[in-house]
Amino acid sequence: MPSPLTNKPPLDVAHLAGLILECLFNGVFWVLFIRCNEVLWRRSKARDETLFKPIFIVAWILFGTITAHLIIDIYASFKAFILPQDETTTIEAGQINPAQLFYMSLDHPSSVAYSALYVTTTLIADGFLIYRLYIVWSYNRPITILPILLWISLFITGTVTTWLFQNSRQTIFGVSRRWILACFSITFLCNFYCTTLIAFRVAMSQRNLRVMDTAPSGLSRILEILIQSAALYGVLVILSLAFMIISSNVVWITVGMTNPVIGVIFCMIVTRTHSHLAQQAVTASYVRQTSAPMGSGGQVATVKGQSSPPPPPPVAGPIVTIVMKKRIHEDHPSTPTPIPLMPTSDARDSGESSPPDSPLDHRPLTPYTGAEAV
Repeated sequence: MPSPLTNKPPLDVAHLAGLILECLFNGVFWVLFIRCNEVLWRRSKARDETLFKPIFIVAWILFGTITAHLIIDIYASFKAFILPQDETTTIEAGQINPAQLFYMSLDHPSSVAYSALYVTTTLIADGFLIYRLYIVWSYNRPITILPILLWISLFITGTVTTWLFQNSRQTIFGVSRRWILACFSITFLCNFYCTTLIAFRVAMSQRNLRVMDTAPSGLSRILEILIQSAALYGVLVILSLAFMIISSNVVWITVGMTNPVIGVIFCMIVTRTHSHLAQQAVTASYVRQTSAPMGSGGQVATVKGQSSPPPPPPVAGPIVTIVMKKRIHEDHPSTPTPIPLMPTSDARDSGESSPPDSPLDHRPLTPYTGAEAV
């Protein structure tokens, strides 16, 4: 039977490399997780709906399981690589070091928790992928029967694998090997089935809604995101399956990477899809505004779904134009002079009286409105 001690790379080296890569991908996951929560919060505010939807709850559950998996892995590394404070402990050439002995003990609580958290994260991710398939296919229940059966099978095989870790004295390539292979195969089939049908549905929708063949479609971008995410996860699962078949310790590296990558894929789909749809909405709004027909008076006509600018406030009362009457002096008809309404200061000083008012001066002022005011 193959042994982790005789395989390459060494067991302790594989676990340490897996921990380093897991830390790196967890950093990427945390950044995307913060961005994902920001996107979900903004979307809930824009749509005036609750934030606590399935996608938000699943994101936080994944964050909890992935972070707990990292903590368990770090704890196991401290237990494995920090030697006990005992002066009699010596390691001779060719002897199994304490780290290798620790990682070979699958019944250790850290190993059992490591396996349980990996299975839990995979179950949550596959379950939400089935939910996406159900939504994309317009709540079609028959199409989700096969992935649900695969999910139940994954739950059973994952539970048995964790139980074998707790009760078996053999290595990972012993009695639990067949169950681990079953876990990898089932999750790969479930992801392949769901992603293929989701991509097919999106592609058909794009085909039906396409107006210009040369113009990029928003659905094509979403389709690209789904395919890239599925390819990334599929490659890791296939590598884990292949290394498990050949009994290579590299499987610990791929398993350590897969757990945070599941969270990266989940958050990446949410953030990139929302960002692209938001950009499409802004572009469409700009096009509608710039291409809107002009109404009377140079105003932009109202587009359905958009609010028109408020009209100018009405003028209080009619526009009045006052025309002053003038009287031309009889002696000098070419020199018009206005009639003073009151005696001038010179006339008051000299005691002269002002000329009598004309009957026209007592006529009421006529208001002019509309064309008459021009």
